[in-house]
Amino acid sequence: RTDHPGVVDYLVDVFERWARFGVDGFRIDAAADVPLPLVRRIREAVRAIAPEAIVFGEIVPDNIHRWTRSAVDAATDFPAREALLAWLHRGEGARRVAAWLARRRFFRDHTIGSTLAF
Repeated sequence: RTDHPGVVDYLVDVFERWARFGVDGFRIDAAADVPLPLVRRIREAVRAIAPEAIVFGEIVPDNIHRWTRSAVDAATDFPAREALLAWLHRGEGARRVAAWLARRRFFRDHTIGSTLAF
């Protein structure tokens, strides 16, 4: 019920409490399922207590750039991980993997995001 102000305040308080205990790294699982304004508020609250703290998001969709540009300091990138495993572990061509990653980067740098399957 992240649409309820009391729930939002409680969640932010939990992050603040752990930051006061000295935690300086936070991972938000399934961050893309959490409203973007809430993730921003969490990061701001944590940083107010621990300016060097990092908020890391587990984000699966192609629109990671929306999150890393405004809400989290870093995020998972499972498709890029799979591409690197294809090259390093399964022996797929480095040029093919590099081209795939370049296409993803190109689409991420545009406002429409990536909706293409590579």
